[in-house]
Amino acid sequence: MVPDAGRQASSRVQYYTGALKHPLLGPDEVPIEITLLSPSEGRWSAMNQNEQISVLRQGKKIVMSDKAGATILDGQEVLGGTLIGSVVQNGVAGGRFWLQPCAKPQVHVAPLKRTCIQRHVQVVPVVARWCAVGIPVGFAAHSAGEAAWCTTFQVASA
Repeated sequence: MVPDAGRQASSRVQYYTGALKHPLLGPDEVPIEITLLSPSEGRWSAMNQNEQISVLRQGKKIVMSDKAGATILDGQEVLGGTLIGSVVQNGVAGGRFWLQPCAKPQVHVAPLKRTCIQRHVQVVPVVARWCAVGIPVGFAAHSAGEAAWCTTFQVASA
């Protein structure tokens, strides 16, 4: 017989957020959010997809999978309620996951995309008159380095 406190804890909705990684899903970790609705059902959200999932929990061990069985998370609960384990994708083992409990579902924010905004701006040319002191009206500058260059400057008179 399960005490009432134990029954309430096991039927409470639980929220997790974390990431999974598997070679078939690419080189980067994939963010994932999971809501456990009951001891046997839930849903997850990853890669812009929301799916119903089956949950099998026995003590600290937990197995979660989508209804088609394409993705399976097989893990255990560790210190602080964090879930860690392995990922099997389309029958291929070799991935891992981690999920941390969170108080409520995370706010879904669309990923930022790089956007280029073009604007036509009219640039008014600025004409400045300079008056040099102690420099002749015309002079030439030469490079002292290997790449030779020569520039002649005309100084505007006031």
